[in-house]
Amino acid sequence: MYVREIEHEDGSVTVEKYTPGSPQEAMAAFSDLWAMESTHGPYTISTVFLALGPCPYETMVFVGDSNADREMDRYSTRAGAIKGHHRISCKWRDIFTANLALLGEGFWLPVGEDSAEKTPTTAEL
Repeated sequence: MYVREIEHEDGSVTVEKYTPGSPQEAMAAFSDLWAMESTHGPYTISTVFLALGPCPYETMVFVGDSNADREMDRYSTRAGAIKGHHRISCKWRDIFTANLALLGEGFWLPVGEDSAEKTPTTAEL
């Protein structure tokens, strides 16, 4: 099931089910989807409107150029997605700040399920 955002004059946003009539119509409808992004050192927090299912908004955390996500959450509304993005962004900002404080000791906090993986050194940032 596809969904699309409807932005109203009062600034509110609703989501409705959507069935494109053709591949061209689908491409046009989804070519300019809402998104927001924050970066804290090597951590990128990306929140996007996916246009899929009952929870069409998704926040993911990436480290460096890796395509593997470190955290993911889904939301049913744009307002929830913005709040979730802020919460997750603050969490990873704090992790980055803690890593910087410990860098002098040559130690980095684990960044994912694989605790052997290290975040980049300051020279790589």
